[in-house]
Amino acid sequence: MADTVGTSNDGHPYHELIQQFKEICAVDDNLAAACIEQADGNLQNAVVRFLSGEGIPEPEDEPPQEIPMPTHNEIRRRNVLSDTSSTQSSVPSTTPLNGIPQAHDSWSAWFNRILTLPFHLLYYSVRQIFAFAFGLFGGLFPAITSPEEDVQTFRSEVETKYSDVECPLDWHHSTYADALKEAKTSVRFLLVYLHNPSHQSTERFIREKLCTQDFKNFLEQNGILIWGTNVKTNEGYKVAQALHEQNYPSLLLICMRDNRLACVQKLSGDHPLENLLAALQQGVAQNQRFLNAILNERAQRELNNRLRREQEEEYEQALQQDRKKLQERRRLESEHLENQKPKTC
Repeated sequence: MADTVGTSNDGHPYHELIQQFKEICAVDDNLAAACIEQADGNLQNAVVRFLSGEGIPEPEDEPPQEIPMPTHNEIRRRNVLSDTSSTQSSVPSTTPLNGIPQAHDSWSAWFNRILTLPFHLLYYSVRQIFAFAFGLFGGLFPAITSPEEDVQTFRSEVETKYSDVECPLDWHHSTYADALKEAKTSVRFLLVYLHNPSHQSTERFIREKLCTQDFKNFLEQNGILIWGTNVKTNEGYKVAQALHEQNYPSLLLICMRDNRLACVQKLSGDHPLENLLAALQQGVAQNQRFLNAILNERAQRELNNRLRREQEEEYEQALQQDRKKLQERRRLESEHLENQKPKTC
């Protein structure tokens, strides 16, 4: 990757997007900045429009240069040269004003056009397919990393960048699969936060909504696990695709329902904190009965298991007593038989 320190776009508001655009499209700073500005800071749209030929900005017209006024001697010299050139050539020039000779259509030109037509169609088709795939998958694929590394990257980023927030959250430290397993085992709600660092509302959403005392109190009162991921990483990309969510920032409430884990609520966008907490509380209230049913079923199962164990222990104790009684009776019978045998002199 090229070093971007010291470029002319260091102070540009889209500096990071310009550098990414340069790496993808292999263009210079000025063209990259113009394409990003034309797309209003949307990297994906800028790349797609550039590859399709729609987003290449027109070169700006140069300001007219000031022409100095000729002197009297220069005017006389130009008139003499003009008269001389007109007498030397009586044949008018066929070169157009733009300096480009006009091309005459011929059979060879038509043959060349027909011959190159399939190649032009193939190039256009490949370009359109690439643009469609780029827009479908949201840009470049994330780097291949382990889920544990992606989770640790997200936590480090949040703890470092937002270290001055009102109330830091206790994020689940393991992978998405482990978070689901813990939510299933402990019969608790799991709140998934999809973090998009390039979204314009992300920083405000974290500072003014997530990392606040009211939001933390809501999590603690309802016993909710919270797990987050960066959608730019491999783990975050897979989770976003699995949950069918592409709007950010996004919160998804997951819990056990009908003996399986299900996403019971999705909240996307930057909503006021009061509305956000009210919607989440409503989602918890509507699905708490499913968790209560599972807890009651588990409690009943544990009660039945305990009663069964107690019965088995009582049966084992009774069986041991019967065995002792049987052994004692056999011992007495054996002694009685020994006493009845005649004694020899």
